Amino acid sequence: MKKYILLPLLTVLVISSTIHAGELDQRLIVGVSVGVGSPSQNFGKSDTIGRKDTTKVKGWATTGITFSLKAGYRLTKHIGIMAQGNANINGFNASAYQNQYYNIPILQGSVAINATPYYIGSYLAGPFFNFPLGSWFTLEAHVLAGLMTAKYSNLNPVIVFDGSTYNYTISYKPADAFGYDFGAGLKFKIIDQIGITLSGDYLGGAPTFSRYTVDYTGPSVPPPGAPPASNGSPRTSVMSTGLFNINVGAVFSFF
Repeated sequence: MKKYILLPLLTVLVISSTIHAGELDQRLIVGVSVGVGSPSQNFGKSDTIGRKDTTKVKGWATTGITFSLKAGYRLTKHIGIMAQGNANINGFNASAYQNQYYNIPILQGSVAINATPYYIGSYLAGPFFNFPLGSWFTLEAHVLAGLMTAKYSNLNPVIVFDGSTYNYTISYKPADAFGYDFGAGLKFKIIDQIGITLSGDYLGGAPTFSRYTVDYTGPSVPPPGAPPASNGSPRTSVMSTGLFNINVGAVFSFF
């Protein structure tokens, strides 16, 4: 009698152990994704900070693209650790900048603003979580922190005034800051080792830019509305930076 009771029990334990081991066979996880990034906080503002407040700087940023690469290691069925590298490339709202800084009747039709894209990078690490929702879908989430890097847009206003052309270059030194990222997504399993993901995350930080430089060519007296020349001013300006990213990608599991 004991033999007939112990045999099924032993069978259940062996099957359970095999299933649990199989769930953790693929512990190493690598993922790539691409998507869109919408700016927020002062990074995305163009009309709320006074022009004279040099301790803060607006970003005038527009919606751009985002790329990410991540690698993780699953410690248990639901928890692991991961590292993520991310790059956001956002445009500069040149028309809004021109309307605020050069909205002078005498300059109407005489100003053109050229601007390079923003680059916001992040190199973060922290825990991730996953919870299966049936056989095909898994809910994933992460909380990460680390380094944010930011390169402010280089501006090049060109002003034609009173028969003369003024060509400006306005720039900041690239900045580093503490960065954080939290997000969640849904993974669809194609096979055990490959899945596709749809996710959203929020990336934040507050880089401090230094060495504000204004160079220009033209007559010795700048036209109305133009900033004075500054050869590497020591002033610093903080830009609170936020990005809402929506991504699609692929996840691969190994070992």
